[in-house]
Amino acid sequence: MIYCKVMCVTYKFESLRDEHKLSLEELYRKLETDLDSGLSDSKAAEILIRNGPNVLSTPKTTPQCIIFFKQMFSGFSLLLWLAAILCFIVHGIIAHSTTTYDEATHDNVRLLWYV
Repeated sequence: MIYCKVMCVTYKFESLRDEHKLSLEELYRKLETDLDSGLSDSKAAEILIRNGPNVLSTPKTTPQCIIFFKQMFSGFSLLLWLAAILCFIVHGIIAHSTTTYDEATHDNVRLLWYV
């Protein structure tokens, strides 16, 4: 079935390649139409069934969550995430190495806030 569709599509494109070279009479004969009356209703219905409606397909869109994660974890954002994590780790080390929590400097937490 797929082979038949590929062959039909290939034949369709090959048959349309030389339309610009044909005279109007040859073109009308090839497309089975008339300049004054156009396609007959039966021919139009046959073409509609064979080729489907003449509509544009909707473009593929990227889900919003994927766009969000690409923005959050790529490029310079990754460097900022790494800096924030390092500031948090250094603050934890300094806070645990001092005798009281009040003695620990909060510079790393301030850096985390700026990052």
